Amino acid sequence: MKKDIKQISQKNVQAVSNQVNTSKQSLWLQLILVFCIPVVLYIQTVSFDLTHFDDDGIISNNISMLGNLKNIPKAFTNDAYVGKTSEFYRPLQTVSYMIDVRLSNNTATWMFHLSNVLLFGLFSCLLFAFLLRFSIPKSFAVIATLLYAVNPLFSSCVAWIPARGDLLLGGFSLASFILFIDFNRTGKTKYLFFHWLTFTIALFCKETAAFLPFLMALYYVFFIKKKVWEQTNIVTVILYAISGCFWFWIRSKSIGDVSTKPDLFQTGIFSLLNNLRTIPESLTAFVLPFNIAVIPGYSLFRLTAGLILLGIIIYFTIQQKQRLFTEKVFCFLWFLLLLVPTMMFRHLFIDYLNHRFLLPFIGIWLFILFLIPEKLMREQTLLRILIGLIVIFSIFTFRSLHDYTNASSFYDAAIKENPRSAFALNNRGTLKCNSNDYQGALDDFNAALAINNSIAETYQNIGLCQFNLKNFKAAIDNYTIYLKYRPHNANAYNNIGMSWGSLGNFTESLASFTKAITLNPQFMEAYGNRAIVRFKAKDYDGVLKDCNMVLQIEPNEPKALNLKSTTLEMMKEEGNIK
Repeated sequence: MKKDIKQISQKNVQAVSNQVNTSKQSLWLQLILVFCIPVVLYIQTVSFDLTHFDDDGIISNNISMLGNLKNIPKAFTNDAYVGKTSEFYRPLQTVSYMIDVRLSNNTATWMFHLSNVLLFGLFSCLLFAFLLRFSIPKSFAVIATLLYAVNPLFSSCVAWIPARGDLLLGGFSLASFILFIDFNRTGKTKYLFFHWLTFTIALFCKETAAFLPFLMALYYVFFIKKKVWEQTNIVTVILYAISGCFWFWIRSKSIGDVSTKPDLFQTGIFSLLNNLRTIPESLTAFVLPFNIAVIPGYSLFRLTAGLILLGIIIYFTIQQKQRLFTEKVFCFLWFLLLLVPTMMFRHLFIDYLNHRFLLPFIGIWLFILFLIPEKLMREQTLLRILIGLIVIFSIFTFRSLHDYTNASSFYDAAIKENPRSAFALNNRGTLKCNSNDYQGALDDFNAALAINNSIAETYQNIGLCQFNLKNFKAAIDNYTIYLKYRPHNANAYNNIGMSWGSLGNFTESLASFTKAITLNPQFMEAYGNRAIVRFKAKDYDGVLKDCNMVLQIEPNEPKALNLKSTTLEMMKEEGNIK
């Protein structure tokens, strides 16, 4: 009898062990699935080029710095543009670019794209693990994760290289939240430590992470429902404070004086108020993700539809009983708390950008999943419908990715999808100007001014085109308008000086070059240009002074060496020197 009981017990243990092993195998297969499908969908982007929409300022202009890992400390002491020209502090984004450059032996464009694709695959796995923590059945969580990952709204998060900060933010934020949940369920200190570590890392990916502790607190109150002032909670708050204070201090030191930044961005409460319609419009784009623009503009349709969706969310929050009221409120607060920080910044010529929605909309997606009864989640009919929707979304996403193939396709798509984007017209004009299509560039610049005549850079760009078309007076007029917006821009005065010189007015030309040098005493090109004008005016002493200034900045500059030599020969011939 005892032997039989022992055999039965062993069989039960074996059965449980087999079940556990099967469950583990199933979990690994599900993780592979949620990783591979987004990666396969986006892998085509590896062959794409840069869009010249921030990726030139962040990457191309800093490629020599990014190629040396010894410069990693600079990533933590400068802004996202590796300078002090913006309010965006993204040091780990910069470090990730540095790793890409090193891994690709300085041929990094494909590596930048590949890293984005792989990071998005990891984000998808973390989203799957996150949904499981909210009692979503595994098979349904797979479908839900994939439906989120292939949503066309998020195509820019992967195809646009500068969205790296949002991919890193999304991954480390989800990891931190998962570890926070596991710590509160198990009480194991290791989960608390890694939760704090991943939160700290998220802070150095993007500023939005500073709002994560508020979400952690809401989760604790709404889901854990234990005493708030337990010892472990006090320790957690102290850890948050340590990371937050250190991050805030080093960020303040790194980005410099906010008041000196360019006026392309406005910050604060007024920016938030101006951006409020982003909330309903982004809701529409998430639920109806078709015709997603690479540089979106506000739309009356999306605004109206989004307000209706907000009303539906409020209704189901109050009426639907599938989940507790507080749990649904948590989902909506997740959306708001992680979206509102991005709305505190307002670009004067761009309404909003889609990559910022990747992390906030997890709250809306969780809210929608909370509305579905668990019994219905296991229904084959619903699963087939959702799989069909995954296929449809994937097709739209696959097609939309072509907009990011290169800079020309990007701005062509931006203008086609949003013809009122003066910003996109200006940037496409710049591309044409760089390709020597000056007349085509002028057409785009003039179209941009017809929509918005306050983009200072457009006047500067028109001036450059007119100069190359030898319309020197028109070039001077446009540079002069530009200086009303940017009165301390030395380049503009240098360009005006060259235009006056081309017209033969050496007096005005010299005055403009001198002004440029006053604004920037290390402006080597302005010294060189002034030297040429002085040579034409036979002011040989002035030529030598300017050539010597150029050679002081760049000792082997060939034009300055040649001009100095020629000037000395002229002075010798005229008997001014022996």
